[in-house]
Amino acid sequence: MPGLVDIQTCTLDNPEALKPDLHVQTTEQLEWTLELEKLPKFERFPG
Repeated sequence: MPGLVDIQTCTLDNPEALKPDLHVQTTEQLEWTLELEKLPKFERFPG
């Protein structure tokens, strides 16, 4: 993909500033990853 630059968002001062707009390497994506948004969410470690 000419012209594509990969920058890890965790290295940015403000990672919220850049939202993802595509998925890559999905040919071998595990089926259960399609359901991740349905899992419970916790602000901190549960317990």
